[in-house]
Amino acid sequence: MKTVFFVLLVISIKGCETNTVFVCGSQLGKRYHLTDQCRGLSNCNYHIIPITLDSAIQQHKTLCKWER
Repeated sequence: MKTVFFVLLVISIKGCETNTVFVCGSQLGKRYHLTDQCRGLSNCNYHIIPITLDSAIQQHKTLCKWER
């Protein structure tokens, strides 16, 4: 049972790596957002850019606190 759970967990984590997330185009942005309508993006004075979750993580961005 534990093996099945672990395999399903790995598959779902791998599936998340290709999901699109949104970041503010500012060089100072530290967060990624699950939707482009997130409250955390309301202060973005630059373009909102869709990127992959994997790319956001590689850029050391973390999930917006409004979406936790």
